[in-house]
Amino acid sequence: MLIFCLLATIADGIVRYVTIQGFPSSQILFIRCFLGTIILLPLVIRDKSLFVSKEVFKLYVARGIFSFLGAASWFYCLKYVDFTAIIAIGFTSPLFVTVLAICFLKEKISGLKLTALLIGFSGAMIVVKPFDADFNIYLSLAVASAFVWAISLIFTKKLSDNQKPTTVAFFFALILTPLSFFLALPFWQWPVGMEWLYILLFVGVGTMGQISLTKAFSYANIATLMPFEYSGLVFATIFSYIVFGDLVTLNTLVGGMVILGSGYIIIRSEGKKKHRQEELDIIP
Repeated sequence: MLIFCLLATIADGIVRYVTIQGFPSSQILFIRCFLGTIILLPLVIRDKSLFVSKEVFKLYVARGIFSFLGAASWFYCLKYVDFTAIIAIGFTSPLFVTVLAICFLKEKISGLKLTALLIGFSGAMIVVKPFDADFNIYLSLAVASAFVWAISLIFTKKLSDNQKPTTVAFFFALILTPLSFFLALPFWQWPVGMEWLYILLFVGVGTMGQISLTKAFSYANIATLMPFEYSGLVFATIFSYIVFGDLVTLNTLVGGMVILGSGYIIIRSEGKKKHRQEELDIIP
């Protein structure tokens, strides 16, 4: 999950950088999905997982639609909102996911995990300082995008139970390709020079991120994994400083420590739970 968070932050940073230069975010999404489909197709054919049942395909389509809405709106916002701020807004997604997982996946969450989740979210708010900043339409759209992305994660979790990570990533790219093409068509412009390098890098990072996310979901439940999304704020702070020249503030340092603390609580909780289970398993 930490690998996914790092790759997702890098991908968002690339999109922000390229769109600031004037390249359409919708076209970046299309190129990422189109090339991702081509890259993953041989792997899916090798694994003999290209053809899925009608019921499973419906889940892929539903996930694809919500993923498209979430990704398209998120990429659009990246150009108009401070990078660290929008990444922090994205951390509302774990809260949405946790509620949705309880409602639809019947997952159980302990009081300790819920507390850790809220602690991590409070750390993100320390960085953002929402009551000290003007709230604009792009921030509102980013919150809506986080909610839609949370819905797509629920479908990802259901698919990860019996589908291979490469297959889930392939159908993500396959379904989003036509959707993003029609969105990008009115603003179409061919990449030039270094834009090709950035976009190809984004494709590689985004594809590996999808595989990492699905792999993580196959090992643990959503409630356990979601607090680790807060680590993306640390990655975003570093990336923002290196690429955009933003200085690290005291709020970022304090918020980052709070976020890391929430992840530590989850790790300790899971470790104790696993230890107790092992003790029960050896009792005859």
